[in-house]
Amino acid sequence: MYTYLIIGYWVCIGMCVSTSNEVRRASKTEFEQGVRSVSLRVTKTRYKQGHLLRVPGCGVTLRDNLTVDNLTTYEYMGELAGRLRLVKEQHYNGEEYRLYDVSHGCREYHLLGRPYAAAGRFVTFNESATTDRNPVTMESWLVTPGGVLHSKTTILPRNLWHADVRFSAKATQVIIKDSQDQYWKVDF
Repeated sequence: MYTYLIIGYWVCIGMCVSTSNEVRRASKTEFEQGVRSVSLRVTKTRYKQGHLLRVPGCGVTLRDNLTVDNLTTYEYMGELAGRLRLVKEQHYNGEEYRLYDVSHGCREYHLLGRPYAAAGRFVTFNESATTDRNPVTMESWLVTPGGVLHSKTTILPRNLWHADVRFSAKATQVIIKDSQDQYWKVDF
C-alpha cells in the first residue's frame, strides 16, 4: 500500500484499510448539525428499452441477464456531481453499484453499495453482502478533477448498521446514526 498527499488529502494507492478503532462516538447534536447526503439527480428520461440500459453520456449499454444461474438486472439511478452516472446492478442475492465518470471516457468504478455524497466526497456500505460472517465495511471516495479516488475502507463494529448518514460541515467526517439510535463518526 502506498499513500500520497494530493491537494491536501491523503490518498491510498492500492487498498487502505482501517479498523473499527477509528470509529468514535458522536453526539446527537453533531448528527443533527451535519450536512445531509446529496440526492441523486434523476431525470424523467427513460434510458432502458426492453432489457437494455443505455448509460447517458456514455457509449455503454448494459444487458439484463434473466437466466436462473446468473440473474442480473440494471437500473439507472441518477447523476452525482454533474459528471458521474450511477447504475444499480441487481443480482439474485444482492446488489452492487457501477459509477461511470463521463468526463474521463466513462471510466467505471464498482461500489459496494449506494453512495452517500457531500462536498466532492462519498461513502458506500457493503449493505447487501453483509452477513453474520462478513463485517460491515464503509468505503470512502474522493471526487477530484482527475477522477474518482478510493481513499480508504473502514471496518465498522458488527453492531453498527447505518440508518442515516450525514457529513460534518466541511465534509471531513462521516456521521452515522445506527439502527439503535446511537451516533458514530469516522474521519475521511
